[in-house]
Amino acid sequence: MVQQRKGRDNPFIWIGIGLAVVLGGVAVAVALTSSKSPTASVSPTQVTVNQPTSTSQTSASTTSPPTSQPLIEQQATALSGLLGQSANDRAAIVGAVADIGNCGYLYRDETTLNDAYGSRESLLGQLQSLDLSLLPGGSQLNTYLTNSWRASASSDHSYANWASDELNSGCTVNDHSDVNYQNAQVSDGQSTANKSSFAAAWNPIASSYGLPTVTALTI
Repeated sequence: MVQQRKGRDNPFIWIGIGLAVVLGGVAVAVALTSSKSPTASVSPTQVTVNQPTSTSQTSASTTSPPTSQPLIEQQATALSGLLGQSANDRAAIVGAVADIGNCGYLYRDETTLNDAYGSRESLLGQLQSLDLSLLPGGSQLNTYLTNSWRASASSDHSYANWASDELNSGCTVNDHSDVNYQNAQVSDGQSTANKSSFAAAWNPIASSYGLPTVTALTI
């Protein structure tokens, strides 16, 4: 009995037991660590993140840019715009000339025709700045229209002077003997001939692009 108690009270025994427990714990921890898959730790540089594609990016990559208007069609459209301006002036001109013949509002008629003259000069300036090189017979179109508008501008000026003559001398209905009226008739004839040639060359082009056609009476 005494010997057994001495064995139990021996401090070296307890130290040995403690060491055994500690070593056992370390062994378990090492075993657990080594049992983990080496692929569980991922380097940040190996991570690939798939970003969602935004709607705007998708649209940009799948939508084609709008097709621009062909240059030849742009030239035709620009010329048609000038013809439209001329047509708007023509109604006022025809009305003023008829009113002079009837001894109507001569001051107003003179002003209308002087304004028309200025408008013709403006159209001529715009026409010269247009590039018509791609239109079939573009150079000839420019020549016909230039000659017609120059003659028309001369007529507008002569008709305005006719109105002034009638104001100053006392108006005579349909006074076709006035020199300014006669000058206007000459330039009107020149203008009409060029306008007819222009319309014949222009209308097939206008039709092919869905633009308004013209006549000598609407240019």
